[in-house]
Amino acid sequence: MRRKNAKLPVLFIAIILIAYAINGYMADQSISAREETYVTKVIDGDTIVIAGGQRVRLLSIDTRERGENCYSEAKQRLEELVLLKNITLERDREDKDQYDRLLRYIYTNESFINLQMVKEGLAVAYIYEPSVKHRSQFIEAERAARSEGGCVWTKLP
Repeated sequence: MRRKNAKLPVLFIAIILIAYAINGYMADQSISAREETYVTKVIDGDTIVIAGGQRVRLLSIDTRERGENCYSEAKQRLEELVLLKNITLERDREDKDQYDRLLRYIYTNESFINLQMVKEGLAVAYIYEPSVKHRSQFIEAERAARSEGGCVWTKLP
């Protein structure tokens, strides 16, 4: 009788570990979910508006604010790349920011837009936990753009 009761804590721990593993797997599946939509407006070099009116902040990049060097170039280039086009949104760990904007990686048929903005020297890599899925790509792209004298490093206000 004593042996039978000794197995219960082990069984309980095993069930907890399995539940935890399943929960982690399900969370990772939802993170990589992709959604198709349409861009209706470009706010600046790292924020857009999609069909339905939701604002989207491009993950892992930061562009200059209005009045700063490279602001106009970044906004104009983002308009060229996505305005009035179909895009694919990809989520990382965080869903929204403090301003209720969706946090997403953005793709068109041709390219990974967030990364392209960094490669072209119009944005800097802005990696913040826990959304770090493409961290190494952004760091490398920024290194290359900086060495080539991208807009965000060469123009002064």
